[in-house]
Amino acid sequence: MYKRGKIYYERFSMPDGKTKRICLGTSDEDVAEKIKAKIQTDILMDRHFGQKNCKAKTTVRNLIHKYLDVREKSITSATLRQEQMWARQIIKEFGDLLLDGVTALHIDEYVAKRRMDGLKDSTIGHTCRAFKRAFVMAKTRWKLTDNNPFDMVKLPTDHTKRVRFVRDDEMEIIYKALSQSKYLWLRDYVVVACETGLRRRNMCEMLWRHVDFQNGQITFDVTETKNGKPLMIPMSDNVLDILTRRYNQNKRGVVFLNNHGRAIHKEYLTSFFTKLMRSIGIDNLRIHDLRHDFCSKLVQKGVPLNVVMELAGHSDISQTLRYAHLQPKQKSEAIKVFNRKAPAQIRTTG
Repeated sequence: MYKRGKIYYERFSMPDGKTKRICLGTSDEDVAEKIKAKIQTDILMDRHFGQKNCKAKTTVRNLIHKYLDVREKSITSATLRQEQMWARQIIKEFGDLLLDGVTALHIDEYVAKRRMDGLKDSTIGHTCRAFKRAFVMAKTRWKLTDNNPFDMVKLPTDHTKRVRFVRDDEMEIIYKALSQSKYLWLRDYVVVACETGLRRRNMCEMLWRHVDFQNGQITFDVTETKNGKPLMIPMSDNVLDILTRRYNQNKRGVVFLNNHGRAIHKEYLTSFFTKLMRSIGIDNLRIHDLRHDFCSKLVQKGVPLNVVMELAGHSDISQTLRYAHLQPKQKSEAIKVFNRKAPAQIRTTG
C-alpha cells in the first residue's frame, strides 16, 4: 500500500492474472487497510466462486460512456453536446478511478482545483451535477456500486442569477445603430428575440415550417427545445410584420440570414453582438439578455409568473422566480385586500 499525494493506493492481482492499481480513496491509513481488505475479499470470491464483482471493477470512464449512451436517447442534441463536454472533463480527472474508490475528498479537491484555474462556480457546478447524475444511475439503476460520494458533498452553485433587461434609452441607441444598412439583418433578429424570448439556438435554426402565419404563432417540437417540451409562442404585431416581410423575400431555408444570405452561426452571433454593444457604449449586454428582457418586460407589465414560465419555456417555476422582484406593484395590490375597516370591537388579551 502506498500514497500518491494524500490518497492511498494498492496493487491487486485480479482473477484474470492481471495486476491492477486501485485507488483506496482515503488519506486515513486505518480506513485504507479496511478498504484494501474488502477488495481482496471480493477478488478472492470472484477467483474461487466465479462471482463477477462489477462493483469492484467498473471505472468512472466506463460509467460515463454508459451514461452518455443512455442520455443521448432522451435529451436534445444541444444538451447532449454540453454533457459530452462535461464528460470529457470528468474522464480527464477521474477516468481511471473505480466507482467504489471515488470519495467526497476527490470531489472537493476537484472543485478547489477548478476554482484555482479561474472557473466560475456555475461552470464547475454543471460538470459536478452531470457526474452526480451518472453516479445516481450507477447506484440505483445499474447496481454498479453502493457508493455515492456526492451524498457528502455540497456542490458549488452560482447564487447570482443574471437578470439583465434593456432599458428604453438603451433600446433607442441599439435600434439607431442597427438601422445602418450593414446591420439590418441583426435588427430583425433583435426585435423578434425581444418579443418572443426564444433562445439563440431556436432563433438561428428557425425554419419557415416553425412559423404558423395562419394562427399567428411560432412552434417548436420536443426534439427542438432545451427542456424537451413543445413550445408555442404567439406572435406580436411587430414579429408578424417582420416575418411576413422576410417570408416574401425568401421562402426557403432558415428565417434569419446574415448580410451574405447565409444562416447565422450561433457563436459568431454571440461575439459579434457583444462587440457591437460595446462599440455603441452599452456595456454588459449579451445576446442571451434579449431573452431576459422578454421575461422582465412581461413581469413588469403584470403578467402572472406561471404564464411567463410557459412563454419562456422554463422547465420549472424556480427559473421564472428570478424575475419576481420586478413586480412590486402586484405585491402592493395584493396587500390591499386587507385594507378594510377593522371590526368595531377588537379585544386583546394579555
